[in-house]
Amino acid sequence: MKAILILAAVMLAGCGSVEQKQDILHKSFERYRKAIADGEVVARRREFFVPSMSEHLDGDLENDLFEITVGHYIHKESSHYETFAQRRGCLTLNGHKEDGTPVTLFLEYQKNETSWLISGSYVYIQLKEDFSEKALCPEEARQEIERAIEKRMRMRMHE
Repeated sequence: MKAILILAAVMLAGCGSVEQKQDILHKSFERYRKAIADGEVVARRREFFVPSMSEHLDGDLENDLFEITVGHYIHKESSHYETFAQRRGCLTLNGHKEDGTPVTLFLEYQKNETSWLISGSYVYIQLKEDFSEKALCPEEARQEIERAIEKRMRMRMHE
């Protein structure tokens, strides 16, 4: 009986730690989105992006403004999903642009010594609310969306 109680306690503790981990990337994204809203994202870009991206952005910040403010696309968030694999994480955010257009943002993160930094992004503006129901990194999302579009086109051709 004692062994069963210990096992149950360990399992509950494990579930609790998974719950806490599942909001790490979203909290990082919220800090990034606040920096955009406060007009501080350019100055603080090294807090949010991997060095290869933040160094690239040192060149011509005006032309790279889209890349650095991609988090501004979602005006009202509906849902988000996260997944982790070692030092890599993927965050998918579903929501709407300011004009009400459905949009999904896919972000890839890499873990450095102290935080999670954005290493890639992909924005998918949709015609209808066909939101992703799982966490995908940008390249995976791009491939999945391309397959879905091809499938729809084939179906239309056979109608």
